[in-house]
Amino acid sequence: MAVDASTSKRLSAVANTSTMVLTHTGRKSGKPYDVIIWFVVEGDAIYLTTLNSDRQWVRNIGKNPEVRMKIGNEQFSGRVRPVNDSVQYQHIRDLLAQKYLPARIFDFLSPLISRFIPDRRAGFRVNLNS
Repeated sequence: MAVDASTSKRLSAVANTSTMVLTHTGRKSGKPYDVIIWFVVEGDAIYLTTLNSDRQWVRNIGKNPEVRMKIGNEQFSGRVRPVNDSVQYQHIRDLLAQKYLPARIFDFLSPLISRFIPDRRAGFRVNLNS
């Protein structure tokens, strides 16, 4: 879903910000929770990733995908959907590795790490509300 020009401009302005505050709703409590996470912006899309799909925020968005995001001085809202396509997921990982050095290092070491630790990585796209 395309966003309006104003939202697109706001996204572009915060694309290089290092972290965001993602507000998600507890799947049992119904309460809002905040988590500080990395993200990437590509065009009109915000992508989120995690190394552990068992994290609470991931489980919560699985039940209630509506989220709010604070990036720098900007606020956005949207609906999160998992990225299940392996090519698209790899593209998101590549974008993350371009933005964050630790992600680049992890991707380099991941073949070795995956021999000992199960791969629980996951990626998500946030479809922004206009």
